[in-house]
Amino acid sequence: MGISRRAFLAAIPAALAITLLYVYENYSEVLCLTGKCPPSTSTARTAASATATPSTTQTASSTTVTASGASAGRGLVLPASLPGTISFNGGVVLSDGAIAFQLTPGQTGDYAVLLEDGVLRTLPEDAVITPNRDYSNITGSQIVNGLYFFGGGEEAPAPWSPCAVPCAPYISVYDGSALKILKIPSGSCDNMNFTGVAYDGELYYAFGGANAGSETGGTGVAVLGPDLSIRAMNGLSFYDDAGNFLNMYRSGPKQYRSGRIYTLAYNGGKLFLESIKLPIPNAGRICFQQNIAPRFEALVATDFNASAIPVLAEDLSVAYFNGSEVVHKAADGEVLERVKVPNPQGNVYIKVVNGVLVVANQDGCVFRVLAPVQKEFRGLGFVDWRGYAAVFASCSLSSGTPVELAPLL
Repeated sequence: MGISRRAFLAAIPAALAITLLYVYENYSEVLCLTGKCPPSTSTARTAASATATPSTTQTASSTTVTASGASAGRGLVLPASLPGTISFNGGVVLSDGAIAFQLTPGQTGDYAVLLEDGVLRTLPEDAVITPNRDYSNITGSQIVNGLYFFGGGEEAPAPWSPCAVPCAPYISVYDGSALKILKIPSGSCDNMNFTGVAYDGELYYAFGGANAGSETGGTGVAVLGPDLSIRAMNGLSFYDDAGNFLNMYRSGPKQYRSGRIYTLAYNGGKLFLESIKLPIPNAGRICFQQNIAPRFEALVATDFNASAIPVLAEDLSVAYFNGSEVVHKAADGEVLERVKVPNPQGNVYIKVVNGVLVVANQDGCVFRVLAPVQKEFRGLGFVDWRGYAAVFASCSLSSGTPVELAPLL
């Protein structure tokens, strides 16, 4: 959800904020969608399912798509027409029968949409999609420890954030069999719109992202236990220890290395590599907190363009858009690859999957995969962290449109 759109939501009376904060600090942090969480034998699935309550899980699919597997989806077809088009944030391929994507239903506004086995619904709660309304979104995604995290912010039914009613940040977690929703109390849609998550072998560190104009504090971080319960919450300063101002909305994946979490941040055309030392102290809340100053690590680029989400890969290489091409740089700054973008005004999607750069560009009604192979599809699409292109085979999101899941690696 747009940062400026949230500014007025943050201006609520202090007394109400304190009252709501008390309520939400005593509210269960982990919510699922509907149904009962199924049993699981894998470590990752057990961790993701441990906090589910008997009536709060929606089963997505038991078959996980892998990058090397061949799949055209289990006959994925849009069951109803959708207004607008796919947003620049793209989406995720959860299985051969389930995808989620961000829809822009008109000239403005966003909806996070789940298409699962022929059923279409919005996330985190079901809602009627209305053109030019900003309801929810998908501002970031990442696969960590076998779990697929994605999320953003919402204007949905309570529970709401105590600092920006009726806004609440959410994170979806898919473990290969069930999709669960975590709502972050004391976070808002301008400091906890999900960007990425780091994993240190025990805890998950879920980050939001704030830009200049945030009225509920800097970027937020929620520390999650193995069962995905919230262990700590805090906020990052807008400035690093070198005095650089940090924008972190849509700042991409996070990576853990030797007691530090690494992230990208930006200011105008400057793209920075920053780090945060663990452990993260618990402030008990995120709103209005700016307690942690990241450490400046490197100036990655001076030609960064924020219209595409940059990628910090596991090896700390960085892939970003400069307005005309996607540049992939090694951790030491060496340029590994440059990929020319034919339509810089169209959506540009960047991923690094198992060290391989994946780039795609929406060029009118043609979806062009530019790397690691060159492919063209008629329709609207995105690429995801499993190395797939998901393409709606039509120039509009009309009822009956088939969805192709094409492996690129």
